[in-house]
Amino acid sequence: RSEGACQNGMPAGYTLRDRSEGACQNGMPAGYTLRDRSEGACQNGMPAGYTLRDCSKGAQAMQEFGINGKNMGKIFCIMGKSSSGKDTLYKQILKTKDLPLSQIILYTTRPIRFGETNGVEYFFVDEQRLKELEAEGKVIEVRAYHTVCGVWKYFTVNDGQIDLAEQNYLMITTLEAYTRFRDYFGASSVESVYVEVEDGLRLKRALEREMLQKEPKYAELCRRFLADTEDFSEEKLKAAGIKNRFLNEDLENTRKEITSYIRSVLRNCDMAGYDIEKGV
Repeated sequence: RSEGACQNGMPAGYTLRDRSEGACQNGMPAGYTLRDRSEGACQNGMPAGYTLRDCSKGAQAMQEFGINGKNMGKIFCIMGKSSSGKDTLYKQILKTKDLPLSQIILYTTRPIRFGETNGVEYFFVDEQRLKELEAEGKVIEVRAYHTVCGVWKYFTVNDGQIDLAEQNYLMITTLEAYTRFRDYFGASSVESVYVEVEDGLRLKRALEREMLQKEPKYAELCRRFLADTEDFSEEKLKAAGIKNRFLNEDLENTRKEITSYIRSVLRNCDMAGYDIEKGV
């Protein structure tokens, strides 16, 4: 009711009303109403004069929210077949200033490619370093690919990069790794972003990219192209529950579609378990 600064996490001018008979959950008593009595401008994203009412059944919704109404973070996993444009989309979306997204940089034992930078696309390490990280219990998931150049491994490390209590994340991953992340962090914390391209166009892009390498590896290009058909088959996409699919025929339009989707997820996440009603 005051005109002063925020007190104990409550926005100035708000009333905390007990509507329930339940116990306090995570600092917010179950069933309380957060009501804006002011005539001023929008407060914390809520139009003045509106009520943010908890419509959940007590503790279930409040387990994920603190007193400030902040939900746990999200991990958005961009995935798709080789040369689908996912790497370019990933870089562009990370540069979107109004999207609160951080990177998760994976590790790999494959050789660094022309134009790549250690610690940007991947952390490039050898097999010995992978064994050390596994021995320390820091490897979240790892997958191996038998290429014409040998076995290449890609893996995610619990190295302090991921803190879902504070951040949302964007990463490039495989379908297999996506399911492991979902199992590790929980389905509510991991979102899929599947990028797809018509196979003929995808093969053309792959060939053009490989021709720019100092030592093109066309046999590996063909192996990877065929392997993707199996790795991202419709059966496997369905089994993994992939529903968020984006056809990348035009890069800029696809970027807009994906950023719009991410915004909607984060917006719904903030409002989860609540109704908005006109105040009195």
